[in-house]
Amino acid sequence: GCIDPEYASVNTEIQTGPLYRAEGSRLSISCNVSGFKSEETPKIFDFRVTKPSRPNELNIISSGDKDFSYSIYLDRVRDGDISVKYVDPNSAIFEIESLLKDDGGEYDCTVRDTEHGYHGTYNAKIVVYVIDNSLSVSSSDPTSLSYDEGDALTLTCQASSNTIQHTHLSVAWYLRKDGEDAARPIISLDRFFTLIPGPGFEQRYVEGAVRLDKLGEATYILKMAQLELSDQGQIFCGAEEWIQDPDRTAQDSDPLSVKISSTGLMQDVPPTITQRDRLRLVCNVGGFKGQLSVTWKRKLTAKQIALFNIIVSLSQGGVMETAADFTSRNVRVMRPTDDSFVLELDDVIPSDSGVYRCTVTEWEPSGKSHSREQSANVTVIPIGKTPNILFILQALSSEPSISQIINSDVHINCRVTSKPSQSSQYAVTWLHQHDAANKTILSSDRKAVETLGSQTEQSFRQRVIMKRTNGPTFELTIRQARISDRGSYFCEVVEWLQDPRGDWYPLPGKSVITKLTVIEPGKIDNHLTVGNNLLFSFYVSYFSANDLTGNEVELECIMTSGAPAFFYKVIWFYAPPSFLSMNASLVELDQTGLLVYPENQALQSLQGRLRLSRPSQKNFYLKIQTAHETDSGTYWCQVEQYQLDNEGQWKQKASESSGPVTLAVNVAGMLHVLTAVSVGPLFSFFAFLARKNQDFKTKALQL
Repeated sequence: GCIDPEYASVNTEIQTGPLYRAEGSRLSISCNVSGFKSEETPKIFDFRVTKPSRPNELNIISSGDKDFSYSIYLDRVRDGDISVKYVDPNSAIFEIESLLKDDGGEYDCTVRDTEHGYHGTYNAKIVVYVIDNSLSVSSSDPTSLSYDEGDALTLTCQASSNTIQHTHLSVAWYLRKDGEDAARPIISLDRFFTLIPGPGFEQRYVEGAVRLDKLGEATYILKMAQLELSDQGQIFCGAEEWIQDPDRTAQDSDPLSVKISSTGLMQDVPPTITQRDRLRLVCNVGGFKGQLSVTWKRKLTAKQIALFNIIVSLSQGGVMETAADFTSRNVRVMRPTDDSFVLELDDVIPSDSGVYRCTVTEWEPSGKSHSREQSANVTVIPIGKTPNILFILQALSSEPSISQIINSDVHINCRVTSKPSQSSQYAVTWLHQHDAANKTILSSDRKAVETLGSQTEQSFRQRVIMKRTNGPTFELTIRQARISDRGSYFCEVVEWLQDPRGDWYPLPGKSVITKLTVIEPGKIDNHLTVGNNLLFSFYVSYFSANDLTGNEVELECIMTSGAPAFFYKVIWFYAPPSFLSMNASLVELDQTGLLVYPENQALQSLQGRLRLSRPSQKNFYLKIQTAHETDSGTYWCQVEQYQLDNEGQWKQKASESSGPVTLAVNVAGMLHVLTAVSVGPLFSFFAFLARKNQDFKTKALQL
């Protein structure tokens, strides 16, 4: 029934404590009341504190009495440092903007009885501890730095805390551009150790050009591989300390001024070049003192997520090295003058279109190096076509991210979603980016001839395959995924068309990325449970035969585990009647599917009549053909859980055994009784062998 409002009990609640707050941080305490007759009338909340050094309560602030505060709090109330605000008529929040060390104590929220019923609880208390703000953030780098566009930037930040409470730190690097008040994050490491790129820096983070590395307990290093003019401004490091309940205190380092000058390394190049012409790019550099080396790289488009691929390089000693993909091409790099490097590529084709990057490195006698680089866009126009009718592969799609359990198979699909022409053929290349390295896994030319990447490890080659389906769709399959397989996978597709003369020419390619996360063994459920629960069961069933000697006994071991990517080994054990300690293994089926009968002279007859099978993932059957009286005894199964490690070696993760089952084979004249009784607490099994040519009946009773 309903409660009469006149007899309702007032109840006052405050948030759960104790609370730990750092000196100088904000304190918020919520207080709620229920049970008053009028829910719409604002209640009067009084807040007091009792300090460890003073037994008497001190009035701090009231929501309905301006003269409530004691003199020691009056100035802070007037200045707004201490306040109380209504959330609704029955809830209020007490706040101190900047805690003092002396603010620690037991806080009391009391609701005044304006209805004069005084029935219930009108106050609630919470303990607040004010701890020292030991968070410190500093940087040893110079306060003013100057760089050229394309230079690499490395800044170091020290962030630490000496509090005795259980805390976590989050650290971020910020950029405040010249003329702007607000700073924006470049990259941050949150309290859960997750790296998060700031707005506008996501692409450079994926390419590995922006990084945040943690060294030791307190050092956080910002690395920007190729500075851009937009990076100019004040860069500083900020840290937040998160306390258990949780709360946070914040601290920033002093800002560092960073100035970036344009390098202008690359000479102007024509935006387009015709197929079969020669591409010539010139890279100029000045102000150097040491020896110079140059590397020319290329990627499909400026928006492509994958890293640049090397075309050719020239060492400081004048040795030229050509990448494998260009060994059959007429490509060369020259140094006509001390301050210029020239890349020439003959007989260009449409697939040579893309972004070209020149990286010049200066080598000092001490071994240190400094690099500067610049990029240029190049478009190759197919013969007989003009820029306004240039065909490109319009649409390519794949799943942006996949999470897979270790040792399971990974399937990554790359789909061409644009409509192909009648003559369209496709070449596809799969690349794997892990730890900033970009390796070709395999490639398939327009005739579907596949080539494995030369840098791919042999163990990985044996586990990877690709197939094409209609659409077209290109599926990359990685068998038995390992931790080292995680990272970003790039599918690069080039469409080939046939001109009226029958010649084939490629169009500029497209690429998509799929991020693969392989869940580690410690993060999946590898618990294998047997015995006194219903995850692991043990059954016995019986079958009739045409004559007495053809009777069979079948034992079934059912296993259930929450980890589908594991492999299992089953061992069946036998012990003679009344001698459980004299057990021996009858037969084993290991995790690779190998069937083994351990040598045992006393069990040879029984082993010769055993048949072991595994019709499903969780079912293991042991069949005894032509049961003998000497087969009587105790049987049980043991299941072991295995997993491949990063080196491809089997590691046992868990092992459990079923409860024993006692099997009695009795022969008495024309009536033969076959009985099996489980000694475990889950099931008892009774089976009766009737006369010849009659079916056997099996009955299982759950206790």
